[in-house]
Amino acid sequence: GGGPSNGSYSKRSELSDNRAEGAFTNGDERYYTLSFWPPSEIWDKATKYSTVISQWKQFGGGNPNFEVRLNSMGNYQITFRSVEHSVKELTLGTAVPDQWNDLKYYVKNSEGNDGELKIWLNGELVYTYEGQTLYKRNQDGYFKFGMYTEFRDERILLFDGVRISNSLLGKSLEEWATDQQDYPSVELTTPEDDTQIELGSTINLL
Repeated sequence: GGGPSNGSYSKRSELSDNRAEGAFTNGDERYYTLSFWPPSEIWDKATKYSTVISQWKQFGGGNPNFEVRLNSMGNYQITFRSVEHSVKELTLGTAVPDQWNDLKYYVKNSEGNDGELKIWLNGELVYTYEGQTLYKRNQDGYFKFGMYTEFRDERILLFDGVRISNSLLGKSLEEWATDQQDYPSVELTTPEDDTQIELGSTINLL
């Protein structure tokens, strides 16, 4: 649903882990990893609204517990807000266009004051929150990622490497927060983009 009156696109494109076995509850810890790629030919163009790329919700409707957003004004800013926890929207950092940007979230879910949220962007700790993380009593929650907003034009955002866990399997928090920095990277210079190649030809990749 959503989008312009002609119905050519939607304002929501998200995936969620909202099954009973994937839900988090009071006292649970969760470790989230995802990578996103904003194509510059799309995101260099400014539009009115930002988009929620990660959010934590509790069942039964209402505002998200926390939101991480990608600004749509052509500046690639990553922002954070929580209406229910009186955290005003603030800038966490800047994404890099045309490459994978890594986000890590650590959440200790709590109805009391011992809750915690930490956010890393491209291996750098950019936000720490301590206090209540569940604003509804006796209500489980779930995580969503993708795009949710009311854009006025079509947008494309790529996601990869999504992981959700309740354990670090022996890693320290610091090791986990930077483990994507060890991934190899490859730069292809030949053949160039849009090269026309005849069927059956041998291609050298450099």
